[in-house]
Amino acid sequence: YPNPGTGNFILKGTNLQSVQLRTLTGKLIKEINITNHSELHFDLSGEAKAIYFVHIKNDNSQIIKLLILM
Repeated sequence: YPNPGTGNFILKGTNLQSVQLRTLTGKLIKEINITNHSELHFDLSGEAKAIYFVHIKNDNSQIIKLLILM
């Protein structure tokens, strides 16, 4: 959150392992590897205003969410 947002985002989860930000065409923009955190703060203010896919992995699953940068 917030989603949509203007650059600073917070991701909350359980045992987060990695987060990837990809364009709608699949190009990797940013990858963050972490170990067993429940909250991640990241800044995308230098990236283009667009819709992105966020690939979130924890210790036993992976989900993909849309993120809108305004």
